[in-house]
Amino acid sequence: MTRRHQFIRSNWRKIATVWIILFIVAVTFSYVMLTKEEFIGGTWLVILIILYFTLIRISKSIPILGSSKEIITGTLFSIGVSYFPLLSLESPQNLQYLNQVIFAVLCFSNVLLISHWDHAIDLEQQDKNLSQFLDKRETILKILLLGQNCFAFILVITHMDFFSCALMISAISLWILNLKAKYSGPEQLKFLIDAPLILPALMIPLF
Repeated sequence: MTRRHQFIRSNWRKIATVWIILFIVAVTFSYVMLTKEEFIGGTWLVILIILYFTLIRISKSIPILGSSKEIITGTLFSIGVSYFPLLSLESPQNLQYLNQVIFAVLCFSNVLLISHWDHAIDLEQQDKNLSQFLDKRETILKILLLGQNCFAFILVITHMDFFSCALMISAISLWILNLKAKYSGPEQLKFLIDAPLILPALMIPLF
């Protein structure tokens, strides 16, 4: 077990208590504050996430399910982030939907990177995720990260807006994390894995 797993197993009652309290507060707050469409959409997201955790739970028995972990994680994260902004638009354009697909690929890269870092741990735990099925995962990861950087650069040149700039910042940050981990090891960098997706928020005051 990892230290994270050991901590959870040693303190599962406290963690479960806190989780239940937060869940009740979140549901109550959502029911009071959100519109009917937003609440229903959020409920569907909760159902999808429950199905995702169920899938991961049984993935050791059905390896093909585990291999889709990174893809599903990236997709769910993108849907969760984009659902409410898209709902607020009167008539979303195809470009908005395309942006969410691009963001989902970025999220997939983020999850694939941490999966690559945890390859040895996942192998010992018999975690059948996508990283375990990719013989040349490091090469694939490099191509994916490089492709995102090139695509983001083209977007910034041709279509200068918040999304293209945010994509470039996130793509470059992921690339830097990957390079840093290659030379100094990933152990001290794991806590930064989600930073590339959060950094673009610093640009909000500029737009």
